[in-house]
Amino acid sequence: MTAIMSNFSPSYSEEPKLTYDRRVVAPQTILKVSSAPQKGKPDQIQQIPSVGENPDASAAQASYGDIPVIDFSRLADDADAVCKQLGDAAAQWGAFQVINHGIPLDTMQKIESQGMNFFRSPSDFKLAAGSVYFPLNAEYPNSLLQRVERVAFTPGPKWKFQAKDINSLEDTLSRIWPDGNPLLREEMRKYLRGSEALNVQIMQLLARYLDLGEDFFTQHFHRAQDTWPRFAVRWNFYPSHPNPSENPGAKGHTDPGTLTILMQDRVGGLRIRRDGRWYGVKPIEGALVVNMGDSLEAWTNGRLKSVIHEVQVNTKLDRLSMINFVSPEPSLPLSPPAQLMDEDHPRVYREPLTYENLMEKRAEDIVDDGGSKAVRILDHFKIRK
Repeated sequence: MTAIMSNFSPSYSEEPKLTYDRRVVAPQTILKVSSAPQKGKPDQIQQIPSVGENPDASAAQASYGDIPVIDFSRLADDADAVCKQLGDAAAQWGAFQVINHGIPLDTMQKIESQGMNFFRSPSDFKLAAGSVYFPLNAEYPNSLLQRVERVAFTPGPKWKFQAKDINSLEDTLSRIWPDGNPLLREEMRKYLRGSEALNVQIMQLLARYLDLGEDFFTQHFHRAQDTWPRFAVRWNFYPSHPNPSENPGAKGHTDPGTLTILMQDRVGGLRIRRDGRWYGVKPIEGALVVNMGDSLEAWTNGRLKSVIHEVQVNTKLDRLSMINFVSPEPSLPLSPPAQLMDEDHPRVYREPLTYENLMEKRAEDIVDDGGSKAVRILDHFKIRK
């Protein structure tokens, strides 16, 4: 299989001076902010830990699991082995990390530092960004996202799918920095081009792993290009808290889409559940975490697993991640191909089933009870025997 790699190189001779007081923080530092920053109060700067180091043993972190790490630099020489490793990870863990994916580390570090600059700003400045910014507990007091501030770069509509409501990356950045932030704009473009190419590669490899046509999944994403945001891109910022066990960053849940591509910082806190046990996802410099979603599990008749995951906040350090939620068209039937159903593998989920069905059920459960039923939405659609 021909590897689809995206090799982008930053071309900055210097970082631009921004209109607002947005110091570009070195990637090795993280800024500690209170939940209600005050004007005129200087920010406290803390050193972040080295990659993979947990600075706080009391943060209720699970032991790091042997979550597979897929090296995409091996695709050119041993695509079959990479395909099997990736497919096995998706089937057994529902998650893996990718290294040497073609997105420069420098790009990822600049995006992270600019994100920290925004979230440490005064509350009134963040609120001025309007509907793209979500303060702590903005959705529902007991929602899946507990201690999270967010910026939705390409949010699209929540539950009603109308293309006219989709915000572009440029629109969102203009709301956050009305006078411009050329550094972030350029690096975000590079990152999103690279992550879209990575999504194509992963979906093609998964189709190959399942002995389907290489474009079995990706053909539908291309068709949706002009009518549906395949990527919903979000910054999630988790302020530190002295008692993380009582104040989780995000409750355990699955994602309704096909893939979730996550850029996490060095603080850690992401955990995934397998066979009844929680495993911490060890931060690896330059790696991207990839989670399988409910749509992909339904589409593959349960051959690939949607992973339950959560985020635990740290008692000392704030955490930032950037998430790309990759989703099919809302009305696309997630019908498994005949090759994935037989006597040993009967149909698992009822038909018709679409991404829109998953999102509507998720919204219903969150509104009803704050999200306790929304841990694994896909179970609502299982065929009961």
